[in-house]
This record gives sequence, C-alpha cells and structure tokens, in this order.
Amino acid sequence: MAQGTVLRWFDSKGYGFIRPNDGSVDVFVHASQLRSIGLSMLTEGTVIEFDTAPSPRSNREMAVNIRVIKETVS
Repeated sequence: MAQGTVLRWFDSKGYGFIRPNDGSVDVFVHASQLRSIGLSMLTEGTVIEFDTAPSPRSNREMAVNIRVIKETVS
C-alpha cells in the first residue's frame, strides 16, 4: 500500500486528490471509495494509505482500499 496526504477535497463534487509520499503523480480519489470505511469526505492534510486501480472514467489511476492513518483537526 502507498501512503500519501490529501491535497485537495471538493466536498460539493465528492472527489479529491492525494499527493503520494513517493513523489509520484497525484492520485484521484472518489467519495464512493470512502463509504466502505464509514466516511463521506476527506479533510485536506489527512494522511492515508491506499492502493491504486485504473479509473473507469479516465486513463488515470484512482485510490482504492483507503485507510486513514492520521486525520487533520480543523
């Protein structure tokens, strides 16, 4: 599993982007991937672990199997 930090989250749109710790390209994350862990959104700055899979809507990778490591306090 990769680790990264939530870079941006667009609550009104239900998606955001994760900046991987390894410096690779930012990864798309959709709110549908959060439901299995009981979340509906992510907070910018939250550290997470994730796997990647091909996005069904684009040629980019998206985050799946998400696990929150450290939440940001707002």
